[in-house]
Amino acid sequence: MDHSTKNIVEKNSAVLYGLVKTAAENKAAAVAISYCNQVQGISISLIDRLKGVKNDLLLLSGDQKNPIMGRKQEPEALLVKGGVPELAQGDNMEIHANYFMQDNEGKNGTELQEAINKTRTAMLSVIEKASDDKVLAASPETRKMLLDRMKAIEEKTCLYAINATNSSGIDQTWVSMYLEHSPLAGVFAMLSRVEIDSRTLEAEVMQALAECVNAADYKFDKCQKACCIENNP
Repeated sequence: MDHSTKNIVEKNSAVLYGLVKTAAENKAAAVAISYCNQVQGISISLIDRLKGVKNDLLLLSGDQKNPIMGRKQEPEALLVKGGVPELAQGDNMEIHANYFMQDNEGKNGTELQEAINKTRTAMLSVIEKASDDKVLAASPETRKMLLDRMKAIEEKTCLYAINATNSSGIDQTWVSMYLEHSPLAGVFAMLSRVEIDSRTLEAEVMQALAECVNAADYKFDKCQKACCIENNP
């Protein structure tokens, strides 16, 4: 997941670089850069929150003073791929359940869920604003393209945190379904997945904006799109 996120970030940087190369001679490119910066800022805000949650959980699972202690320190504890230290309490079922459902009156969980959904809405709204921009969407065709892309991106994005019904027909919140009843290691994986989903949506929106000025140097291939994991495991 970390490698996938890095690849998406690099491709997003490539799109932005393509816009910068043409901005001096193309007013639309300069405008597109402004919208891309907005999108990246929205995405980074959510990612910073996710990192903060991970840091909190590392403190709670370590000595509550140093987040590093939330991971095993022995060389043999390094995971086979990536060299990431194994969680000290990866199989723990209570630390995060209390953090998301009990501590701070459950706001840690509800506010994270709200942040995920607001991030999706905010990034998509950038396309909507761009479609009304007289420089970037000067022609009716460009405006229609942006609105069509916004709809298509919204339909396929995985950046959703919605309540659902479990296999027993019982209504559950997203927090309870995906975070409360998973081991701590599974929670970290879920948080990393949300980061990938945010970066992927960021990339799709930036690509649409860049295509308005023909400044994009790449297209997502099937491998990149595979980073978007289905909501239902």
